[in-house]
Amino acid sequence: MDSATLATFAAEHWGDLASVVGVGVSVWTLVVARRAREAAIEARTEARRSSLAEELRDAHRKAEQVGIFVIQRKWDIVFLRAQEITGVTGLVLSRWGADLGEDSRSRMLECGVLASSIAKAASGIAGTEASRYAAQRVAATQQKMLELLGTVLGECIKIVEKE
Repeated sequence: MDSATLATFAAEHWGDLASVVGVGVSVWTLVVARRAREAAIEARTEARRSSLAEELRDAHRKAEQVGIFVIQRKWDIVFLRAQEITGVTGLVLSRWGADLGEDSRSRMLECGVLASSIAKAASGIAGTEASRYAAQRVAATQQKMLELLGTVLGECIKIVEKE
């Protein structure tokens, strides 16, 4: 095909050519928009997971502090920290429960129960001289809570780092 024939064809069918180019641009725009949407969804998911990991790190630090304050027999602070952990476990379950696996949800539920138990024990002990047995029970409960939080945190970090 020579240039004169091509020019004649283009002049006679310029509307058809413009339609084809328009369809091509529309398809390309659709592909780009879908990729942008997928990237936005992925970014939002990543931010949610990072936020979950941060909440779990904070709860884990508080659980460590509970252990320190049990040793120091600062029962009022033990009570406050345990209450905070109870709140965080509820937040994690309500906000990210669907993102967690069944085992992690179960661990978070158990952690909430343990934190509540520690708070109850600490409120009963505060202002009195705790028996050695009561302090040991609270310390054992704190250790179990710390282990549970550590496991869920580790699983969460593994997921975040994988992606």
